[in-house]
Amino acid sequence: MNLTKVIEKVKEFLGKITETFKSLVAALGNLFAHLPGLLKPVRGKVASFSERSPRSADKRSDGSNRFSGGKRRTLFFVLGGLAALFLVLLIAAVAINSRGAKKSASVDMSAGLIVAPEELFPPAEPDFLPELILEREPRRSWSIEDIRPYWKNPENPGVWRDLIKSTVDELMESVP
Repeated sequence: MNLTKVIEKVKEFLGKITETFKSLVAALGNLFAHLPGLLKPVRGKVASFSERSPRSADKRSDGSNRFSGGKRRTLFFVLGGLAALFLVLLIAAVAINSRGAKKSASVDMSAGLIVAPEELFPPAEPDFLPELILEREPRRSWSIEDIRPYWKNPENPGVWRDLIKSTVDELMESVP
């Protein structure tokens, strides 16, 4: 339930960002549509600037200008201005969206993300250790019946040698 609210808020925020970028693209498209009309005064200023600049005295021997009529300079100034304008618009769009998103999302998300401490941390261990529980009562000494399953008579060493050898062979064959 809380996770769905968070997902909805994220979708809403992404929708706002998408709308902002769409409007930014539309504004840039509108700017590029009116660019030739906007550049007429700029071209005149750049042309007058290039005539007054010290580089205008740098003419080739055939009388032509080094930048072929100042077109490269004009293009440079126009592209620099557009890059600066785009950067300012991008920063403004991000600032407007981030300010509006913080106000609405911070209240709702903080209320939706409350998690109980029992879900985050393991339960505390008990302060005591349980006693050792034996399966049978301890005895002070063993009887013959208790020892008999574990006792082998060591009188015949050849039988022991064969038993040990066969056990070791089985063990070594079972190892991959």
